[in-house]
Amino acid sequence: MKTVLLRSFVALLFFTLGAQSTFAQKRSKKAKKEQVTTVQKKDTVAIYAGDFKEDFLRVFFKESGKIVYSGTEFKFVLSLILTDTGVVEDVIVLGVDNTNVKERMKTIAKNLGKWTPEVKAGQDIRSQVTIPFAIKESEFIMNPAELDRLLAESKERSKESVYSNVDTKATYPDGMSVFVQQFVELFTPPIFEGDKLRFAITFIVEKDGTVTDIKLYGISSPNQAELLKEITKAFVSMKKWIPAIKDGKPVRSQFTLPLTLQNASTE
Repeated sequence: MKTVLLRSFVALLFFTLGAQSTFAQKRSKKAKKEQVTTVQKKDTVAIYAGDFKEDFLRVFFKESGKIVYSGTEFKFVLSLILTDTGVVEDVIVLGVDNTNVKERMKTIAKNLGKWTPEVKAGQDIRSQVTIPFAIKESEFIMNPAELDRLLAESKERSKESVYSNVDTKATYPDGMSVFVQQFVELFTPPIFEGDKLRFAITFIVEKDGTVTDIKLYGISSPNQAELLKEITKAFVSMKKWIPAIKDGKPVRSQFTLPLTLQNASTE
């Protein structure tokens, strides 16, 4: 009888010790888990995954081609307003006068990707990041003198044959709808009288895809020269076209584009 009681006592003792050990282990794991979850984030500034300047310029000039700039160095500043989740909420552009270019820069900066938000006192917070740009001696910049040279070369090229009967017509790489959208963004119309200004542009798409010999038709505006220059600047800033094909070879061809400008002062 004593033996049975002794065995029962020993079994109960082991059961109790085992339960206490299991309970202690659970409490230890719970304490460690709570300790991990309460570790505070270190304070850090907002971080972009990659090189923001490089990514921004790559997209900007891929869309624009070259830009016409009168200085020796093109400087501007982007100031990004970031949310506490790393989304670019707003972009302030400084040093750029052209409204269309500003808007395009804002769109690119917003769509490049999310940032890792700034952390302060262990919390993700809203922040502002300022990024200066300075571009010089770059293939992406064209000064007014180079633009004039291109116009002169255009006149020389006009002596070569222009084909109207081709196997494949010249096209813009991303389609005409994209061409019109980009042209509107880049083109800064001069001030003119009246509600609307209707005219047509004709130009030559060269064998290498460049646009030359731009002319205006159906317009007698006194600032026609200024209008032509602004149109040329817009074309220079855009991608090259895919030239027309005849007998398996690229050839020069003419393209006509009708336009209607709405006077902003009458809207």
